[in-house]
Amino acid sequence: MSCFIAGDMKALTNKQRLLYAQAQSTFFRIQTYDKNIRAKRLVGNATMSYYVFKEGEEALYNMGQRLLFQNDPVNAANGIYNSVVKI
Repeated sequence: MSCFIAGDMKALTNKQRLLYAQAQSTFFRIQTYDKNIRAKRLVGNATMSYYVFKEGEEALYNMGQRLLFQNDPVNAANGIYNSVVKI
């Protein structure tokens, strides 16, 4: 998913919108990677490891996850944005 989910947020500055979009994008990218690794591990490939955050990236990941919980409560309630490795 590459679109920005703004929910009820209104009157964002362009700087805020760009930061929030980057945070959500970071969350989706890492979440997709980790879901693929989890699927491979479930079928027996234990050699693969989950994503290792680069400097500053974990904060963006967490921000993206929080924004998605806030702005998409239906999918959040269904567990769509739950972390793959922090279960």
